[in-house]
Amino acid sequence: MIDYHLWPTDEQKLLLRAALAPDRSALEAIASWHERVDLGGTVDSGSFRLLPLVHANLEALGCGHPVMAMLAGVRKRAWVEAKLRDRFAIEVLRDFADRGIDTIVTKGLALAHSVFPDPSLRPMSDVDLLVAPASAESAVAGLQALGFKTLGGRAALPIIGNAVHLHREGGQQIDLHIAPFTDVASVRAQSWIWSAAIPLQVGDVSTLRACDSDMLLHVIVHGLRANPVPPLRWVADAAMIMRRGHDLDWDRVLYNASKLKVALRLRIGLDFLLRDMDLAIPAGVLDRLRGTRPSIFERLEIGMIDSRARPGWAARWGWRAGMTGRMISSGQIGHLRRQVVDFLGRRLGPSGRRA
Repeated sequence: MIDYHLWPTDEQKLLLRAALAPDRSALEAIASWHERVDLGGTVDSGSFRLLPLVHANLEALGCGHPVMAMLAGVRKRAWVEAKLRDRFAIEVLRDFADRGIDTIVTKGLALAHSVFPDPSLRPMSDVDLLVAPASAESAVAGLQALGFKTLGGRAALPIIGNAVHLHREGGQQIDLHIAPFTDVASVRAQSWIWSAAIPLQVGDVSTLRACDSDMLLHVIVHGLRANPVPPLRWVADAAMIMRRGHDLDWDRVLYNASKLKVALRLRIGLDFLLRDMDLAIPAGVLDRLRGTRPSIFERLEIGMIDSRARPGWAARWGWRAGMTGRMISSGQIGHLRRQVVDFLGRRLGPSGRRA
C-alpha cells in the first residue's frame, strides 16, 4: 500500500529551517536534525532534495558542523545533474521553438532559473512544460521524434487529461501539460497563467515562465496535495519567491485563488508559512482569504489538507470526492477516467491486492 504524505514531520521542519533561516537558528536546526536522523540509513526523498539548498544556506552562515562534508557532496552531485538536465531541456525547448510552439516552463525548471541563485539548488526528477491545448499534438509528436516515449507504451493523449509523462533512455523525463493543475479548473481556464507570463532564458533558448504572483499560487496549491514523496519543496519554493517580494502582486494572487476556487488551500498554505516558517505575509492578506467563502470542493478537501496527523479514511475519501467533483465540473472526464483506472490498478494489481 502506497503511503502518502502532506505536512512536514518535525525532522523535516528542522531541515526546512536549516535551508531557509537567515540567521543562527539555521545552525541550531541542522544540529538538531543531525542528532535525530540516522545518516547511515535512508534519508527520505523529499528531505534529500532539500540538501543542496541546506548546504548553500549554511555555507553562507559560516557553518562548521561535520555534516557539511556530506552536504557538499550532495550539492556537487546536484550541480552535475542540473547541467545534464538543462542540456536536454534546451534541446526540447529549441525543438518546440522551431515548431512554433509557445511554451511556459513551470515548477522546478522555472524556479531553478529565476528565483533560486543557482539552478543546482533546486533538484527535480523531471522537466514540466505547459503548452496550449491546440499545440499538444504537435508537442507530443516533437517529443516522440526526439526519442521520448510514454510509460507502459500508452498512447500519448494529453488532450483528454491535464498532462502526459514521457521519458527516454538516460532517465530524462518530461511532463507535458495543457493545464497548470491536475485537479483545479479546466484546460479552458488556463488563460490566467498565460496572460502575465514573462520571458525566461534557459541557456541560449528563450521561453516563458509564470510571473512571480502566479508562480507563488501554483507552488502552494500544487504543493498541498498528498504525495508519496514528502512534499517539502513547495515550502522552500514559496519562501524563495516571497523573499524576492518586488514582483509579487498579492491582489492578483487572491483574485486568481478565488477564481480557481483554491482560496482555502492558499490560506492554509500561507498560515503554515507564517506560523511554522516565520515568513512574513502582508497585513490583510490572510484576513481577506478568511473572508472568502469556500466552494463545496474545497470543503470536501479540507479534512485532508488540514490534518496534521495521518489522515483518516473520511479525510482521504473527502479529498477524492472534491478532486472528482472538480474534474467533472470542468470537463476533465478523460483525466478522471485515467485516475480511476490507475486507482483500480493499484488496488487490484499483484502488489496492491490485499490478502
